[in-house]
Formats: sequence, structure tokens, C-alpha cells
Amino acid sequence: MAFDPISAGIEFAGKVVDRIWPDATEAQKAEASKVIAEMAHDETMFKVITPILAGVVLVLSFLLFGVLIFDNDVIDPSRKDIVIYILGVLSAIDTQIVAYYFGSSSGSVQKSDFMEKLFRK
Repeated sequence: MAFDPISAGIEFAGKVVDRIWPDATEAQKAEASKVIAEMAHDETMFKVITPILAGVVLVLSFLLFGVLIFDNDVIDPSRKDIVIYILGVLSAIDTQIVAYYFGSSSGSVQKSDFMEKLFRK
């Protein structure tokens, strides 16, 4: 009978993984499902996270624009094209964020909320 190092290594690795990350018990799985269900019904978290992320993206984009505009030694001439590409992508993202919050999407969200309140009554 020959010793198979690959099978032995896989079996050993499986035992190590089971020790480090044991399988969750049924109680732990039920608790995790309960927490996930509660998070799904908590609308305040989703209403807060989206505007915060949008604001952070806008602020960081404009900080980057400011650094690139006012500091002449930041851009290496050999990387100018990639910097211009990245600035274009960031400009497009910023435009989409502003258009969502101040454009027609904002009115659409308000209309949807109003209609939902009407149907709940």
C-alpha cells in the first residue's frame, strides 16, 4: 500500500480548517438569519448609508481635483493619460450623483413615496 501525500495533505488541511473555522451550529445559523431579516426591514440604515456614501465620493473627488489642479508636481508626465481617464470617470460619477439627488430621480423617489403612503391608507 503506497502513501499518497496529496490525499494526506488535503485531509490534514481539512482538519485544520475545521479547527480554525468550525461549522456553525443550528442556533448560530438561526440567530444569523434573524439578524439579517431585521436588517432587511430596517429602512433607516439604507436611507442613511446611500447619501453618506454619495457625499463621501463627491468630497473625495473634489479634493482630488483640487490637488491635481493646484499642485503642479503631482502628475508624472508619463502617467498623464491615465490621470485624465480617471478624472473623466470621477467626473461622470459626480455628475450622476448630483443628477440623482437634485434631478428627476429625486422627484421620482418623492412621487413613489407619496404613492406608497396613499396606498397604505
